[in-house]
Amino acid sequence: MKLSLIASRAIFGLGVLGSVSAFGADYTLNNANDFQTYFEESSEGSGKWVLKEQYKNDNLTFNFDSLSLTDPQDQGGLGLNIKDITYNGTKFIIGDGMGEDDSYFGESDVEFQSGNHSYTINADVEIKTDGNLLAQSPSYINGNVTINGSEQGGGSLEVFKIWGANGSLSIDGTLNSNYGYFTIADSNRKGGLLHVSGDVSLINSTFRVITQSLSSLAFSDYELIRSDSKITLGGNNKVNLQYLVTLKDLLGTQNIDGIADYEIDREVSENLYKASLDLSKDEKRLSTDITTTEDARNLAKILAEEVKTRDDMLIELNNQKANTIDEAEKARIDEAITLITAQKTAIESAIPTDQNGQISGKDFINVVGTSIAQSDKALAGELVDKLNGVKNTEMHAALLLDVNKNIGDAVTSLKSSGNLNEAQGIFDSLINSNINASVGIGAITNKDF
Repeated sequence: MKLSLIASRAIFGLGVLGSVSAFGADYTLNNANDFQTYFEESSEGSGKWVLKEQYKNDNLTFNFDSLSLTDPQDQGGLGLNIKDITYNGTKFIIGDGMGEDDSYFGESDVEFQSGNHSYTINADVEIKTDGNLLAQSPSYINGNVTINGSEQGGGSLEVFKIWGANGSLSIDGTLNSNYGYFTIADSNRKGGLLHVSGDVSLINSTFRVITQSLSSLAFSDYELIRSDSKITLGGNNKVNLQYLVTLKDLLGTQNIDGIADYEIDREVSENLYKASLDLSKDEKRLSTDITTTEDARNLAKILAEEVKTRDDMLIELNNQKANTIDEAEKARIDEAITLITAQKTAIESAIPTDQNGQISGKDFINVVGTSIAQSDKALAGELVDKLNGVKNTEMHAALLLDVNKNIGDAVTSLKSSGNLNEAQGIFDSLINSNINASVGIGAITNKDF
């Protein structure tokens, strides 16, 4: 239809007009200030935001980072109270496909500590190549979802049930992804966070599974998507594994008072884990098939990964130092750089130069057991030595890949058992059994062991 001059001016005054048709107008939200033009709080102080009635027949493009909606005003945000967003429009588009800046919808707190909101989108959703849809609280889409991409990159759908977030996403419609990206971050490792009622088509798409520690990946089956209809795979779909490393964890007992929380995401080396996608026979469930390699039970190989971890943390610390104006924090970062560099040097020195060289459990614990008390390191080293050649290879890997948590907690459990010899006998039995790795680790590290 053709708009009058007055109508055109009115629409341009409300937002950026891409096109107008009999099916409604196309509007673009380019920054946080545009949000309140199109959405309103259902009642003051409720934190529940809904699309204004006059836009229900229109298409909306969300083209900025929703983090700026809830960020405090002194940090450049609007400081809005958002608990839930409801969109009752015709189509919801995330990103403009231009690739200049990524757009994020559903991200309310980059640290996942507060303000994680849910949303309900009653419309079809298109995620463009520079668009990212996040679920940090239980959220719902009543419509079809399309994720666009190419060999150069694509849009993403991310679900976080980790670090304080409690996300899940239910899609009452179809899901189609061509060169799209999926991120599933789940500390519970139970899966079931992404449910689709209709058909799912995945072509050349990539899944990223994130856990809180390297050893948390030691599970063989993790559900990524469940469909009530059918999942179809095409092209080259793949899965990558990542885990979070914090400076606090690396420093262990050498903690620096007052230093900020610094962290890195590390991609797991294929030398340690092998991961692939597995589609169930009824084509309704897509999961990961994850197994550890021999390198995940090789102390020298694990130490080599620990060196890379510290290299990555040093890069992060130097970047943070360059970007902070707080001189006291710079001094704390310098101290952390010194400590992490010393750790790296010690680990490198412990790696045998001879390919067939052996490392004792004691030497292994001395260089990577940063959170294990000095009085516990002898027993921790003995437990590491016990693992050589045990029957339960997945438990073996899990204990070594997160030695501070799993071996450290095992030492605490054994010492508090009241009968160390008997407890060590149970430990020996478990690591030589066929018990599920996560169940076995849970038993070994239980304080009531």
